[in-house]
Amino acid sequence: MADSSTFKIGIVKFDDRNRYGTDGVPATILFGGGQRYIVRSKHDGKRNQWAKVRVDEAAAAAGGAREAELVELLGPCGDHPTELLAFQLHFGVRPCRYPARDAWALSPADAVPDRTDARDVYCFSVDNASTRDVDDALSLSEPDADGARTLGIHIADVASRVPETSPLYAWALARGASAYNSGG
Repeated sequence: MADSSTFKIGIVKFDDRNRYGTDGVPATILFGGGQRYIVRSKHDGKRNQWAKVRVDEAAAAAGGAREAELVELLGPCGDHPTELLAFQLHFGVRPCRYPARDAWALSPADAVPDRTDARDVYCFSVDNASTRDVDDALSLSEPDADGARTLGIHIADVASRVPETSPLYAWALARGASAYNSGG
């Protein structure tokens, strides 16, 4: 490949019957504006696959398509973890890697004034099973002597436990945002 190559994420269409030479496979690049790509690959797949490819923007292939080289197969289309990885790579979103727990330097839970520690209360969350940020939940108390119940609405107060001098605080500040996707 020439110096004009860049990495892109796309779908390599192994199940397309159109082949270009002995090792040319049609591909669609994410947000590629309809530009056709031919990926050079000896791999013979039976399903469309998400892939990382090296695109040579200057080289033209058959029928006005651009040429690309397979770098890595990520997995099948329709597989949620694979599609999440493909979009993370495309948009440059790094997967979450928390600092080691022993370096968090949290303030003790009982040292925070005007807060109730509800870790011993049976709560439930409406987040999906794959969430890593269970930060709000509900609870319902047993009936008291009059039959009344208390509905608890619990919201995590992370800022009260993570001091600005904590390595966890520095990590969160550098990260700057959370990325959420639907599905899963």
